[in-house]
Amino acid sequence: MTPPNIPMIEWTMRLFVAPGEIGEVRLIDGGSRGFFFRHEEIPQAARLAARQSVNFKGTYIIMNPLKPETLGDRQTLQIVYELTKNTDIACRKFFLIDCDPKSAERGRDDSATDEEKAPSFERREQVTQFLSELGFPEPYCFDSGNGAHAIYPIDLPNDSDSASLLQSLLDLLQKRFGTADCAVDVSVHNAARITKLYGTPARKGEDRPDRPHRLSLIQSTPEGGVAQW
Repeated sequence: MTPPNIPMIEWTMRLFVAPGEIGEVRLIDGGSRGFFFRHEEIPQAARLAARQSVNFKGTYIIMNPLKPETLGDRQTLQIVYELTKNTDIACRKFFLIDCDPKSAERGRDDSATDEEKAPSFERREQVTQFLSELGFPEPYCFDSGNGAHAIYPIDLPNDSDSASLLQSLLDLLQKRFGTADCAVDVSVHNAARITKLYGTPARKGEDRPDRPHRLSLIQSTPEGGVAQW
């Protein structure tokens, strides 16, 4: 499989963790563990994430900024098991739309085939066009490895009204665009939302020719159109 893409990992970290902020990388394979990092530690954090990613099903990053006190007395760039909770989030800066392919032939822990994965990009195009017509800005678009992501910059507080608003929007998008072969995930409205650390592999199930492990990838950005890596 293609090795982790460290420049892409760094780019992703810089998108979600601004100067002066703390970020969290989460490593998932059955249970969860992870590590914290400061913005100025992104080069070291990207290399650590790349090394760790080959041992886990998925490598993720918290999208929204953490409160400064979240780190406490824990060290950055050290594996820990006490991870970020919704109450640790300072505010909401990003909103994820996850178009997730569905198939009766795909097991819970299987990667998607190319054919199963294809509808997720069609659904994302429909969703983003619809939101554009409603006045939403251009999103960041990603290949999650097994589906399609669109992430929108937002500016909301971390409170119950924001959670309800985003939950209602996801419910609307699923009702309008969800199909038998691809759903809009309605569970991704929480404040401590993780998304793929793009540039790291999605390693569901056995790596097989028809259900391969793939890198999660940046596809396009509002600033630069199609990303080149």
